[in-house]
Amino acid sequence: MNRLIRAELHKLRTTRSTWWLLLAQIGLVALLVTGAVLSSAITEVALETPEGLRTALSHGGVPALLALIVGITAIAGEYRQGTIAGTFLVTPKRSRVVAAKLVAFGSVGLVSGLLSAGMTLAATAAWMAARDVAFEPTSRVVILALVGIVLWNVLYALMGVALGGLLRAVPTAIGISVVWLMLVENAVVALAPDVARWLPATAAAGLVGSPAPDLLSRTAGGLALAAWTLALVVLAARVTDRRDVA
Repeated sequence: MNRLIRAELHKLRTTRSTWWLLLAQIGLVALLVTGAVLSSAITEVALETPEGLRTALSHGGVPALLALIVGITAIAGEYRQGTIAGTFLVTPKRSRVVAAKLVAFGSVGLVSGLLSAGMTLAATAAWMAARDVAFEPTSRVVILALVGIVLWNVLYALMGVALGGLLRAVPTAIGISVVWLMLVENAVVALAPDVARWLPATAAAGLVGSPAPDLLSRTAGGLALAAWTLALVVLAARVTDRRDVA
């Protein structure tokens, strides 16, 4: 198992697209936090309130979508490149391959989460200083939001691995994920908020403490997102183990 994990980590280290996505994610975090502060989402007066602070911080979790995309390439990328048959030939027990990819890409999610949390903290602190608003980086609101951002990235990376294993085609998996998370869930929020709050992206918003209405608590949001991730991972492992490579 350790050998498989080392092999997956080596693939990641030598894949430039992974690092470009991480860099893009850091930049996107800064842009989203800045956009939230400069837009009508947070007025200057609201920025001084806990709700305004939570709004700014919660924007730092949205780019976790890029961690999901990185995760999708874990298995779907090998199908696209035609290397998956060789991988399964070397390791016939496919569940071990899936587990190794989950560990490796979960680690990428952890790194992206820590980087995103750091940039969220830096960008929020900078704008608070620019607006002459008191900011306590070790406050409970800030710490919980940053922890939520890290967990959001890790869970999305694992979810991406599962979706890549289920759908096998990178463009299809990315397209379905983006449409669901960015469009479908927003439509459900408008039509049935009591249902939407349990869906992945909306649960993640609760996890980071967004003050938007009808969201789950941080704990419930985290558990809901973890449940979605676990369900997809189990399904992907079963399907991968039984489905033909071709």
